Amino acid sequence: MSSPSQQPPASTPEAEGVIGKNAEGLVTVTFTRTYPHSVEHVWQAITDPTKSRHWLGRLDFDPKPGGKFEMILDGSDPIHGTVTRGEIIACEPPNLLEYWFHAQDFDLVRTDRHINRWELSATEKGCLLRFINTFAPDERPRNSILCGWHAMIEMLDETIAGHERDWSTYTRDRMTELYWHYRNKPR
Repeated sequence: MSSPSQQPPASTPEAEGVIGKNAEGLVTVTFTRTYPHSVEHVWQAITDPTKSRHWLGRLDFDPKPGGKFEMILDGSDPIHGTVTRGEIIACEPPNLLEYWFHAQDFDLVRTDRHINRWELSATEKGCLLRFINTFAPDERPRNSILCGWHAMIEMLDETIAGHERDWSTYTRDRMTELYWHYRNKPR
């Protein structure tokens, strides 16, 4: 997976995000990816601010439980420049990063807390990544969150493969395409 054209189409099981619920009844959006790279390489793409700015935005965090978490979304969409703050729940480099953030920083959501969990494990051929976004069941339409993370994970795929995206040129075109894909999918 080294470029967007080599990404699996949104309709393949390898690329699809999955909406579910956890034991507490909170909604989960889960993505699973495999990469032909080491766990350390994938960890760096997720946590190194020089790498994260190509797929997520500017990232600053103190890598310990209770440490601060801050992300500033770049890109040209309506949430450009949004500062999101939270706290690290767990950090076990290079295998686990979990944090919560205040979702009310985004004008588009109603609840105040999302949890993101990044789990990385070694495989025979590289790294298995499992990403889980957890939020309250009364959150805005789940498809919007699902397609947003799908687009972000695609950009992470590019970063891991060594392709750097210029966030200032990002548009919502791919997210719109994914939104309609997920909305039209039977559930």
